[in-house]
This record gives sequence, C-alpha cells and structure tokens, in this order.
Amino acid sequence: MKKVFIVGFFVIVVLIYGLYISQYQITVARPQIGIQNPEGLYDYKGLTHIHSKSSSGSGTHEEIISAAKQLRFDFLFFTEVNPVTQNSGIEGYHQNLLVLSGGEYSYLDARLMYYGGPASEPPEGKAKSQAYFADLLSQENKAKESGFVFLAHPFHTRYQWIGEYPVGLDGIEIINLKRVLEAAWIRSKLNSLYSLFLYALNPNLALIRLYSEPSDELFLWDELNKKRKTVGLFGSDATAKAVILPGLMLKFPSYDTLFAVGSNHLLITSELTGEAERDRVKVLTALREGQFYSCLDIVANPKGFFAQMRSFDKNFLMGSTVPLGKSTKLKIQLPAFLEVPFEVRIYKDGELYSTSNSMKTDLAITAPGIYRAVVRVIPSFAFPEGKRWISWIYTNPFYVVD
Repeated sequence: MKKVFIVGFFVIVVLIYGLYISQYQITVARPQIGIQNPEGLYDYKGLTHIHSKSSSGSGTHEEIISAAKQLRFDFLFFTEVNPVTQNSGIEGYHQNLLVLSGGEYSYLDARLMYYGGPASEPPEGKAKSQAYFADLLSQENKAKESGFVFLAHPFHTRYQWIGEYPVGLDGIEIINLKRVLEAAWIRSKLNSLYSLFLYALNPNLALIRLYSEPSDELFLWDELNKKRKTVGLFGSDATAKAVILPGLMLKFPSYDTLFAVGSNHLLITSELTGEAERDRVKVLTALREGQFYSCLDIVANPKGFFAQMRSFDKNFLMGSTVPLGKSTKLKIQLPAFLEVPFEVRIYKDGELYSTSNSMKTDLAITAPGIYRAVVRVIPSFAFPEGKRWISWIYTNPFYVVD
C-alpha cells in the first residue's frame, strides 16, 4: 500500500510539473500591438540558413514557406547543401514573404554560405566549385555581382576551417543553432537529455534553455574585424531532421520551432516595396554590408530597437565606415516595453568599452576603432533554473576611422 501511495504521489507530481512546463513562457516584455519601426528606419526580419528535402532537410519548399509566413518573417533564403542549381523557380514573393536562394557549399574541411552570386555559379562538379571558391576567397575587393561568402558554423566539430582565414571571406555565422545544440551536448549530456524530455511539453523552452554565449565565435569575429570588415550572421541551420536509424528519421526540431528561436533583422532606411527584384537587391546589400542585427526573437520581439552612429550631422547604419569627428556618437535605443533588468554592453576592438542601463544610450566616440553592442536581459527560466543573464541582441560593428 505504501508503494502504491509513493508511486501515485510521484505520478501526480510529474503530471503537475508537466502541466506547469507546458504552459511556461519566458517573459521579458509586455505584449505590444502594432509595434512601430524606429523613426526613419525599417526593421525586416529574415532567415538565412535553411535546408529543404531537396538536400539535407525534411520539408518541402511549400511547408517551409508556410511555417515562415505563420511567424511573420519578411524574407528567407533556401540554402541547400552543394546544390547543382539554385532554387530560382521558387524565388519571389509568396504573399508578404520574399523567398531567395543561396547555398551551403563544402570547401576543404569547412562549409561556406554563398549569397547573391550568378545563378550559374559555382560551376557544377566538386573540383570546379572548389576552384571557384578558392578564387573568390582570394579577392579582397570582389565585384558585387560575384556575390558574397560567409563561413558557416566556424567551430562545428565536423566542419572547421584550418589555417589562415582568407581575405575574401565576407562574414561568419556568429550564432548557428546546430552548433549551439552540439556545444550543449558536449557541455552536459544530462542537461541536453533533460531538454529532450522538455521538448515534447514546451519546445521553445527546451531549446532556449540550452543557449549559451558563443564565445569562440565572437572572439574570432572580433579578431577578423581587426584585420578587415567581417559581418556577423545568425544561422538557423534548419533541417527538421533527426536520423534515428538508417531509413528512420524524425522531423525534429521542427522548422517552426527553430524559426522562432532567432533571426537577422535588417535595419535600413529604404522600405521593401513588394517588387521582388528590387527588394532582392536591398536585402542582399544589407546582408553584405552588415546593416542588420542578430536577435534571439524567442526572448522578446526586438522591434523598436535601433543602433546608429551620428557624425558630421549624418546618420550611419550598422556596418558603416564612420569618420571620426568632435561630436561623433553611438546612439542605441531599446524597445520601451522591457520589464526585466537589462544592460547594453558596447565593445571596442573586441574589449568591453562601456556599459549602459538606460533605454536610450548616447555614447560619445572619441577614438577610432571597431564598435559593436550586445543587449543582455535577465529572463526567468522554469523551475528549478530561475533567472540568468542571456544575450538578446548582437549588432554588427561600426568602423570608426580618423
């Protein structure tokens, strides 16, 4: 009888905890209706690393597009692995979602993300594509029509760059969700298994609790920026495919769950108009130039955030080269509806330079250097974890020169 009571009590506790977890939401901000863009700027969020069943993913183009539309994305890139041809037939507007094509390519021991190049490039065949990227990566000042190249998941255990980083590398993924999950598994298999249990009850919570600061990627990013401009990118690396046994796989984590975690937010002065080719150019230009910030959208909707520099009575977007003047300022504004403690960390040349706890930051810039900002918040995670700092927004740098 005692054993029955203990077992029954345990079952009730598990059921109550399961109900609690299934309803739990991380809250750092008050719900807002009709959030406005910052004055004079437009915030467009998009996904830049997605695989369909055409390569390593599990979903059709239509299924993936539907998931992105449900979450109100403005643009997405299909980036199939080593595609023979790009998905030009799927490109264009699907209602309010602009669909574009890129690609993820094997190169030496690493993987490269390639955007904005001619539809006929790289050429078919491994040897030809390797030669194409070798030439592209050797060019410090590529023609815009050649496209641009980012290094995917720089510290993934199976795909790592060996040796010096080439001058033609335009950027790196500072956050890659597949690498985030891999790193979490390496840190603690027990904690990862706990998140696997939670996934069935609350998939968003299961993923975000595994997130930790990508310190290696951020250090590499800062070091590369000291040598030349290097853009930082968020990559969902979404496949919705977990292979259990040969011929047996699960659609896990799902596309909509991965899409909800984070994205890249273009912060530009020119509105997307709905004309596909013109908007394609705007999106590609913003990504190439670093005119965006990366965000964990699962923490809170960041719309209303902006970061600009002002110098010589002119505003400069993220990714800009800014001439240093007597009144040069970095201006950062947070959305006005945050409800938890927060801080804005400003880094100069990779070192912490200033910290602000204000909704609006006006920081006088008195020396040349590479400046970027990170916004951190303290959400409350489900029992028994409690509160902890988590980085919410990462801006691309401003390059201040004499």
